[in-house]
Amino acid sequence: MNLLPVRAERTGLSLEDGTHLGGASLRTGFVFAVLGVRPEDLFAPGEGSLPAAATFPVTVELAARAGRETLVHGRVGAFPFLARLTGPVDVPAVGPLTLGARRESLHLFDAATGARL
Repeated sequence: MNLLPVRAERTGLSLEDGTHLGGASLRTGFVFAVLGVRPEDLFAPGEGSLPAAATFPVTVELAARAGRETLVHGRVGAFPFLARLTGPVDVPAVGPLTLGARRESLHLFDAATGARL
């Protein structure tokens, strides 16, 4: 699971460097939390896809096609990030790529205790 330390604000979730991820519909009483999302729950937003509850600006470091899947290794801000995308996806070998996740695929954890929120 990808784990990102986030700050919960009225406008949504953001990384400590200010990178906005969205997720405004996520409700939490905690200002600081850890956002978790599984690699297989990510998708490349595009025509015909449902809107993403959160978006992840990934800097791709390596993309490898493996049959029907594309594995994307990169970073969101300073944090390592992995995506496993299915179907035909246009992914750069290196460089920027925006990925999305639906609300039900986002998991928040207490930053101090690790308990699920």
